[in-house]
Amino acid sequence: PGESFRSLLQRVRSTVVTAFAHGELPLDEIAAAQGGTRSNPGAALFNVLFAVHDERPPVLALPGIPAEALTIGTSTAKTDLALFIDRHDPLAPRGAIEYASDALTSAGVEWLVREMQQILDEVATNPEIVVLEIEAVMRGRWRSSRFAMPRSSSTKATPTAATKRMSWA
Repeated sequence: PGESFRSLLQRVRSTVVTAFAHGELPLDEIAAAQGGTRSNPGAALFNVLFAVHDERPPVLALPGIPAEALTIGTSTAKTDLALFIDRHDPLAPRGAIEYASDALTSAGVEWLVREMQQILDEVATNPEIVVLEIEAVMRGRWRSSRFAMPRSSSTKATPTAATKRMSWA
């Protein structure tokens, strides 16, 4: 409960590094070893995705034929919300957010981005802040704000929901 953001970040990093080191293990075996089972193996494991891309895509060299990598988008959402960060150029990271339009509105996603920016500013300024204090600071901002998070009329996203994408550089 009294854990600092820096401590939480170190713990999460350690867990992720360990998970990547054991990436060959099937999820069902991991769940079984922890005493759990998946009730519906076909159900989504998560509804939010965060991906950071550090490496440049491979260059395809075909003698005498010009070629370039293309980003191909999809028209269906795989998750309710996905945040992609591209750090190919460390001085100018780029990002994109994809979201299921039946689960979130564009105004809601814009609100979320603004709130996340405030949280990132807070923890960058004070990495020793206690995690629960971050929530209290944000809750105070929400109360004092006249702008509340817009909600979609639907609360359940489906894998076939239309994808909306916002990008920034």
